[in-house]
Amino acid sequence: MVSAGGESRRLEKATISLSDCLACSGCVTSAETVLIEQQSEQQLLRVLRENAALPEPERRTVVASLAPAAVASLAAAHGLEAAAAARHLSGYLRQLGVQFVFDVGLARALSLAEAEDELVERLTRRGEPDAAPLPLLASACPGFICYAEKTHGKLLLPHISRVRSPQQVAGSLLKRRWAQQRGTAPDRIYHVALMPCFDKKLEAARDDFRAADGQDVDCVITPIELERLLEAEGAQLADAAAVPLDRLLEAPELLVHAGSGSGGYAEHVLRAAGRRLFGADPGPVQFTPGRNPDLLEAELAADGEVKLRVAIANGFRNIQNLVQKLKRRRCPYDYVEVMACPSGCVNGGAQSRPPAELDARAHLAEVRRLYAALPGDENDASDAVRRARETVSKELLHTEYHVIESDTGALNIKW
Repeated sequence: MVSAGGESRRLEKATISLSDCLACSGCVTSAETVLIEQQSEQQLLRVLRENAALPEPERRTVVASLAPAAVASLAAAHGLEAAAAARHLSGYLRQLGVQFVFDVGLARALSLAEAEDELVERLTRRGEPDAAPLPLLASACPGFICYAEKTHGKLLLPHISRVRSPQQVAGSLLKRRWAQQRGTAPDRIYHVALMPCFDKKLEAARDDFRAADGQDVDCVITPIELERLLEAEGAQLADAAAVPLDRLLEAPELLVHAGSGSGGYAEHVLRAAGRRLFGADPGPVQFTPGRNPDLLEAELAADGEVKLRVAIANGFRNIQNLVQKLKRRRCPYDYVEVMACPSGCVNGGAQSRPPAELDARAHLAEVRRLYAALPGDENDASDAVRRARETVSKELLHTEYHVIESDTGALNIKW
C-alpha cells in the first residue's frame, strides 16, 4: 500500500520470472526457494486440466522424462525398489493426464558420448596455440553453471563443456527427433521433467534452450513437489498402477550409468578416453578421497606413467578450491565432474526428505543403493545411442554459456 496526495492505492503484486532470476547478479541457488509460477506442480496440474478440457484434436501431447536420481529418491521415501518406483511413477503421471513417460537414460548416454569426444579432442590438441584449455569441466549442473557465469565467467567458461545436460538433451530428442517420428509439431508437445534439483527449473528457462516453437523443457517438477501432490490426495506412490515406461528411440526402458550418482561423467570419460587415446582400460575405476569426502580423484596409468587424471568435485567448498587451482594454473586434472550439491545429484536440494525413522546419512545411503540398482546399463543402449548420434544434429546436443556482468545499478533482491 502506498500513499500519494492523501490517497492510498494498493500496488500490484510483483512477479519474477525464471529469466529474471538468471539475469540477477545476486544469488546462485537461493532462487530455488522462490515460488515461480511457470515451474511448479500447480502449473503442471493447470496445464493437464486445460488440456483434458479441449476437444481431442486440439490437445497437446504431454510427455514426462524421469531423472534416475529423482526416481531413486522417491523409491527410498516410499520403501520401493527403484525399478518398481519408476513404473508406479509412470502410472501416477498417466493418471494425472501425462500420455508418455520416459527416463533420461538415453539422453544421458548421448551427453556422456559427446563429453567423451570433447575431452579426446582437447587432449589430442593439448599444447597447440589455439587449443581449448584443460581441465574440461562438466556442464550438467545448472547451479555450477549459474555461479560460473556470474562470478568467474572469464576464468571458468573456456573450461566448461559445451555439451547439454541430460535434461536438455532429452528435451531436444523429444521435441525434435521423437516429434518428427510421430509427425507432431514441437509446439504440440508439452514436456515435463522430474529432476532432483530446483536449479533445473532455471536451466529449462534459459533463452539458449528456446526455439521459435517454445522451450525444449516446458516444466520441471521435483520429488518434493511430487510428494506434495501425493499428500494432497492422501495417497502413496505404490497406490498408482505400475505401468512400464515408454522407450525413447528404442533405448531400454530404464538406464543407469556406472560411476557417481550424478551420471558417472568422470568415470565414463576416464575409461573411454583411455581406450581411445592410449589403448588402456582401467577396469573398475577406483576413486580415492582428496581433501574431503566430496572430492574424489582417479587416474589412468599406461606404460609406467600417468596418462589421465579426473576428479569429482561436489559442493561449493570444492568448487571454490577448484577455482583457486585454476587461477594459480596448478590444477592437476584433465576432467572434473562438478556438482553444486554435496554428494552430487542423488543428494539434490529438491529430493524427498528422509522418513522420520531414518537420519539423513542413512537415507542418502539408501538413495545411492537404489540408484545403483536400476536395471539397465549403457551397453544396453549402445545401438540406440549410435542411431541417435547419426540422426540428431550437434546443435541439439551442444550449447553456449555466457559471462553475466554484474549490474550494480540493478535492484538487489535478497530472498
